[in-house]
Amino acid sequence: MLDVGCGTGSLAIAASERVGPEAKVHGIDASPEMIERARNKAAKRRSGATFTEAVVEEMPFPDAQFDVVLCTMMLHHLPRSAREQCAREMRRVLKPGGSAMVVEFGRDGKSFIERLHRHGALKLSHIHELLESAGFVVAESGAVEAQALNFIRATAPD
Repeated sequence: MLDVGCGTGSLAIAASERVGPEAKVHGIDASPEMIERARNKAAKRRSGATFTEAVVEEMPFPDAQFDVVLCTMMLHHLPRSAREQCAREMRRVLKPGGSAMVVEFGRDGKSFIERLHRHGALKLSHIHELLESAGFVVAESGAVEAQALNFIRATAPD
């Protein structure tokens, strides 16, 4: 599994604990400070998750490396061209038949979370287009129970 834009590593560490020591879980983030925090957190929890400083536009992994790719609340930080390249890279490193999950702030301007989080948000339709143009097949999408979050689960065709 790959956690794209992993921040402090919480999701990757939780995933590593769920899948067990046989599975490999990696996280990447462009921030050296976030990667250091993620590595420290993983060491304290004795997690098997590994973390690498890398930009999402050029992931340091071979093609078809991962069964699952996660990207949570990170795309809205990127300019459009970087989001497009990130989606292409996510597709490149995902194995045929693999799944990608994107969770992102929605955009309706009405929610408290959206107004509080001023970095922006993305329309669900934009994320659909982004993933489909990168070669994904969108399997399902919708609102997350938490206010102002949307999810999209997509697959890499066989």
